[in-house]
Amino acid sequence: MKALDFLKRTEAVGTGELVLEHRLIEMARYGKVFLLLNDNGKWNCSINVHVNAVGAKFEVSSEHGKHESPSAAAADCHTRMLNAINNIGVKTK
Repeated sequence: MKALDFLKRTEAVGTGELVLEHRLIEMARYGKVFLLLNDNGKWNCSINVHVNAVGAKFEVSSEHGKHESPSAAAADCHTRMLNAINNIGVKTK
């Protein structure tokens, strides 16, 4: 997605964590991202991943019913997504 190439990794002040908006944009490079507030007041994040280099499609999700904030759900999903992509032999940034 060339429209996203301008984005640099921006960290939240003093945390070393990506800002939520930037994490979601980074994830969108790999597929369609969903961020949901469940009926129980907990957040969930998932992504339908498409890795064209190996012809793979799969879904990755944060742990359901666990996250108190959208940032925590996105961070969990982002980590799981990167691990899954690396496990199929595609290097991520």
